[in-house]
Amino acid sequence: MHELTRLQSAPWPRDVAVRAAICVGIPLALGLVTDRFVFGFLVALGTLNMAAAEGAGSYRSRFRDIAICAPIAASGYLAGYLAVLPYPAVVVAMTVLAFLAGIVNSYGKALSLGTMQALMLAAIAIGLPQMGPFWQPALLYLAGAVFYALVLAVEAAMDFQRPERAIQADEVAALANLARARADEAMAGQASPQVRLARREAIGRSQYLHPAIVDANDRTFAAIMAETDPAALRSAAAWLGAMAMSVRRRAAAPPVSLDPTGKLAHGLAQLAGTIGAGDIAAKAEPPSRLDNESGRAWFSVERPVLLAAASLALCMGTAFAMKGLVAGVHWYWIPMTVALVMKPDLGSVFARAVLRCLGTSVGVVIGAAVMILLPKGTVLVLVVVMFAALLPWAKSLSYAAQAVVFTPLVLILVDLIAPTTHNIDYGEARLVATLVGAAIALVLGYFIWPRRHGDLLASEFSAVMSATADYLVAGCSPGDASTQIVAARGIAYARLAKLRATLARLLAEPPPAGREASEWIPFVDAAEELCTRIGAHAAGRDRSGSRPTAAELAVVADRLRGISASTSPATAADIRVSDAFLAEVAAEAARIADRFNAIALKSVTR
Repeated sequence: MHELTRLQSAPWPRDVAVRAAICVGIPLALGLVTDRFVFGFLVALGTLNMAAAEGAGSYRSRFRDIAICAPIAASGYLAGYLAVLPYPAVVVAMTVLAFLAGIVNSYGKALSLGTMQALMLAAIAIGLPQMGPFWQPALLYLAGAVFYALVLAVEAAMDFQRPERAIQADEVAALANLARARADEAMAGQASPQVRLARREAIGRSQYLHPAIVDANDRTFAAIMAETDPAALRSAAAWLGAMAMSVRRRAAAPPVSLDPTGKLAHGLAQLAGTIGAGDIAAKAEPPSRLDNESGRAWFSVERPVLLAAASLALCMGTAFAMKGLVAGVHWYWIPMTVALVMKPDLGSVFARAVLRCLGTSVGVVIGAAVMILLPKGTVLVLVVVMFAALLPWAKSLSYAAQAVVFTPLVLILVDLIAPTTHNIDYGEARLVATLVGAAIALVLGYFIWPRRHGDLLASEFSAVMSATADYLVAGCSPGDASTQIVAARGIAYARLAKLRATLARLLAEPPPAGREASEWIPFVDAAEELCTRIGAHAAGRDRSGSRPTAAELAVVADRLRGISASTSPATAADIRVSDAFLAEVAAEAARIADRFNAIALKSVTR
């Protein structure tokens, strides 16, 4: 519980907070002035959901996410037309729709957020049939999304710094920290944990940047890891720190003071030339490297996706069957809670359910206090605007903090459109609905399903080893294979990042998931270290010198790819190669295989 409730440090997101306040406040104010507050509420709900779903990245990526997410979400209102059916048929229909939504979730974050919002709005439409005709709230929701996009466009036109420039500045600053840690490590003459932490910080920040900039960052990363001279590394750290400031200020790159014949100096010069070749924000974004190299058809559906979809469908069907359990019309908060919690791509279902209950409990108290102390009207609208401005920051702190802010915001909005003077009982009803929905998600969406976490981690680790083998082949190939090396490096580290994200999600869950996940941490560390050694070898070796034979390279690469499938792991002596570096990789592959089979045997025993 202590780990679940830990708050992350997060700066105040000024731009997003101001935009959320404007986009929520203006429709509500216009609705209040024109006596069409319900219309203003529906438009504001569209803007609020767009603000809550907005992620980091370039303006271009944010516009794309809005274009994908908003139409899918708005279509949820059309589920209100199911009310013409007998209610058991409505439950069946929503179960089927939830299953389809669970499949769509696997194809991208924007689609996943869209389906989540669609299920939430479907619950509102079915729970409040008086909202019909349902095409109207759907269009008003889209109007809210368009309004949010227009305000975002105004911000983009006025923002001369651009998010891409901040991302690149952070990338260069992380490389400076890595060079500094590597210099200390070289001085000490032994491995340093600071290098491991700095290495992770310097990887994977540039997903929204132009491929040429991504390549330059990756080459600089490899050159830093290959360098062994502390003085050169300290000079590189100083230059990279100055370069990060230059990127933020849109200033000229500082001169490189290193020996121009060295590989590290060449990498820094290439980085400076690439960044200075044009406006970072004007460059097109690269496609996702993971999506490009996955090798499976876009419409194929794997077994874990089907299981997740079936789990979501079972929970949503049960939630809609709970109609009448909560007093009055507030039962629809049960399927809304399930839709929010049952999002494994957004984190642990267990953690989200617990945090949702904790956050909602605190939020209900805050919302009730506000509704007791303040009258309906302009003052409550201003309070809603304040909560909307707080929402992006609370989202960065933790999921519980987001629920603490989101709950009173929704309660006050509902109170504003309700005909009575005060509706404090809404808070109690929402808390009961949240607890019921969370219980459904935990029991039917989590505890009753067989959880072979070892199988999931083994599958992702196998993908890491396969990508590492490809990286090894590219890094040891003869001739100039720099483009292939950069591409292979990006895929390998993307796979590592995905595995680390899975580990982080499982570590937040109760035993045995957390215990099993902790046993895999050394494997990720070993794979990351192996990738680093491959990168350093590729950056530091002489292409015209001796090189391993294709047969030797294929043997070691196959050994890496076969680690997770092997039942009798080879020892270092079983793989005979003449190249010294390949011999080191083969020995490390044998050690990883030994540990992997020990974990696999323990998993079978369990």
